[in-house]
Amino acid sequence: MKRSKGTPASTDRPAEGAAKEDAAERAAKDDTDDAAEDAATEDAVAHPAPIERSTAGTPRRRNIFRRAPAGWVAFWDRREPPTTLALVRILVAAVLLADLLQSRTYGLVEAIWGPPPEGLGWGGVGNAASAAGRWFGASNDTAWLLWWTGVISSLCLIAGFLSRISAVVLALTWAQLGWMSPDSDRGIDFLLRAVLMVLAASQCHARWSVDAWLRRRFGRPFPDEVPAWPRYLLLLQLVWVYFSAGHNKTDGAWGPLEGYSALANILTDPHFARFDPSWIAPLYPLLQIATALTMVFELGSPLMLPLTYWSATRDRPGFLRRWANRLRLRWVWIFLGINFHIGIGVTMRLGIFPWGMMALFPVLFHPEELIRAEAWVMAHLPRPRSRSIAPGSPAG
Repeated sequence: MKRSKGTPASTDRPAEGAAKEDAAERAAKDDTDDAAEDAATEDAVAHPAPIERSTAGTPRRRNIFRRAPAGWVAFWDRREPPTTLALVRILVAAVLLADLLQSRTYGLVEAIWGPPPEGLGWGGVGNAASAAGRWFGASNDTAWLLWWTGVISSLCLIAGFLSRISAVVLALTWAQLGWMSPDSDRGIDFLLRAVLMVLAASQCHARWSVDAWLRRRFGRPFPDEVPAWPRYLLLLQLVWVYFSAGHNKTDGAWGPLEGYSALANILTDPHFARFDPSWIAPLYPLLQIATALTMVFELGSPLMLPLTYWSATRDRPGFLRRWANRLRLRWVWIFLGINFHIGIGVTMRLGIFPWGMMALFPVLFHPEELIRAEAWVMAHLPRPRSRSIAPGSPAG
């Protein structure tokens, strides 16, 4: 090897020796790895490992049990705009206020809630008297006190002033009126009392309310989204009312055995019918169809739960979801319900039942749908035209 000038020959020898030592070490390491691999192979052949059973399902089950409580809590902790609950608050309170005002218009306050023998308020006397009857005595004055309390609390609830307190006071007042006169307490009264207590526990006053205005004035506005669980509860309640109503229609006139004649029979009963029954005969086939659709509407009410869910998740895959949204089945059911109650309200005398039920219909809509409807209405409302003033002309 040719050496460069000034480099001693002795410096090449240590380098060559180090290279040889490295090569020897690598060869020894390879031999050791080969021996270890051979030994492991021989041990595996001599002592095969036991076959492990598949435990793939166990972790999955554990994950399900862990996710289920978290998913349950997350479901009931969902947030949404308060538009739906605010609208229900206003409509329910307005229906109850209208019922109270109608009772006074007909001069029935003392007749319904006053004590006997002049009134029907026998629930305010005796050992099982209502709280109002025990505290204030069974008298016409107590009937008027409850009436005025109901009117004031319903007005406050409509305006959204002290909304939670107003909802509780109105529910308790309505319960006392029902206790004073049990014969006048109707199923719709039971339902709306339960609705009032749900509204009291909600943030239905986060919009369209004096409470929301005051909080904005004091720099503590409500959040843009509120808990959605009260709407879910009201939706379940509404579905259950319709489904149980359909289940309790056991008379043959509601089915094919008696030719779907139930509505025609009701509309010829002077106790319920609002008009003379002479118009029924020409429209009897339509009333038969309406009777059948009533049963379809009520017994099919549980389908509103998946239909509502599928409409909220329309971007997800699924055959049923796709066709339910394409056929607009949810809107078909809502349309049937609105026509069902309007028909009852126009042709029958059932008090506040149809209007009280429709006051809960906003829970069938997603809040975004109501917000879009509100925007559409506001955009089409007539606005006052600003009068242009010519330069130099007097402003007056």
